[in-house]
Amino acid sequence: MFRPLVTAAFFLVASSAAYAAPPGWASGKDPKYPKEKLLVGVGKGTSQQSADMDSRAEISRIFESKVSSVMDDFQASASKVNSSGKGVHVEVQTVAQLTKVTTAKTLKGVEVQERGQDGATYYALATLSREQCVNSLTEEIETYDQKISGAVTAGE
Repeated sequence: MFRPLVTAAFFLVASSAAYAAPPGWASGKDPKYPKEKLLVGVGKGTSQQSADMDSRAEISRIFESKVSSVMDDFQASASKVNSSGKGVHVEVQTVAQLTKVTTAKTLKGVEVQERGQDGATYYALATLSREQCVNSLTEEIETYDQKISGAVTAGE
């Protein structure tokens, strides 16, 4: 009589663990991770590694959806004519797209802060400091400003 009760209790505990609720932060809203200070990405998967990668990917999607592209377009032309009316005409055009480099540098500080499990589903919460993003983006913009100024000077 005692053995069937122990077996029944074991299956009850095991089945309730398999249907546990996801962690509270899985919605992406947790006061421990204020949106004013952090970018938050929540990932889920069939393994902890896939959940970790998905949480990092969620943060990168923030940049993909909000920064479609950063482009530099420079165009110039110049002519020099001598007294006989003959001369040289030069045109310069440069176009550069900068999105990939900026996003890659900005995402270097992503950290997985928490992990959880709901049955066979794994969860991960990754964060990236907004201050760090601002500093990285500012540094990238200043670098490209210098390159653009150099191209303008060379074109003139």
